[in-house]
Amino acid sequence: MSKKANRIFLSFLLCTLFSRSCFAAPPKINVKWMNENRCWTSEKRTIKPRGIMVHSTASPGIMAPDWFSRWNKQPENGGKLTSVHAFVDDKCIMQYLPWCLRTWHCGRGDNDSGNDNYISIEMCEPTSVVYTTKNKSKIDASSYNPQAPENKKYFKAALKNMVKLCAYLCDWFNLEPDSIICHQEGYQLGIASDHADVLHWWPLHGLRMDNFRELVSQELISQKLMDLNV
Repeated sequence: MSKKANRIFLSFLLCTLFSRSCFAAPPKINVKWMNENRCWTSEKRTIKPRGIMVHSTASPGIMAPDWFSRWNKQPENGGKLTSVHAFVDDKCIMQYLPWCLRTWHCGRGDNDSGNDNYISIEMCEPTSVVYTTKNKSKIDASSYNPQAPENKKYFKAALKNMVKLCAYLCDWFNLEPDSIICHQEGYQLGIASDHADVLHWWPLHGLRMDNFRELVSQELISQKLMDLNV
């Protein structure tokens, strides 16, 4: 077995050892390995997840399946030195790297790096999102109307997939919903670079991270009740 195959096998083994999912109705996760991404081919470290970091892509209109062709290549072929475990949109969940492989999603803060122990998930943004700043930290309120039916529909469906996936991972890795943070919260904790996501977008829909963590907690309870046939 090659060294690369050994790393991936070890990642799967660690995921099995650390996990214990018994979800009554697990979400449908479409798995398609980015085996040409630099993280897959060179990252030797695995993680024991202690939390989940949620992001948004800052690339309006590029949906979860589209990221495979964008990131599944080496930098010299137009790829990125960036990686996450999964993307979600309003229609599907795409897992691109094993949950226990260390990914390159949040950089480093003053204290540490969330890359070392956080599962990473990106929520895709609809085409209607328009940014006013070059660093994509602020959405143009005159162009993006969160109350528009199509925006409400997209956000609700994508959020539902994000909640289900996070709840599933919390159950699988024995994590508390309070261990879920966004990229901006990671920066505030000193374990990530200074990015605004997801606090530049979700609050426009009346959703803050405490609300999201509560939704994940409710999903966990719901799944456990289903498992008990209550």
